[in-house]
Amino acid sequence: MTGRPPLSKKSLLKCFFVKTYFSIDSLCQLVDILNRFGYFRHICGLKEIPHLSTFSRAGK
Repeated sequence: MTGRPPLSKKSLLKCFFVKTYFSIDSLCQLVDILNRFGYFRHICGLKEIPHLSTFSRAGK
């Protein structure tokens, strides 16, 4: 198996809740916030931050 392990839909949904709750305008800003604040990463259930394209695909 190659590539990153799959992310749960629940974790991605929590990330989008964080984006909505804090009125974050773009997915780039969301990734930046998750990189800077480990607390939000922990709340969302992420060990490492997904790539921006992962959030883009999940949003569609």
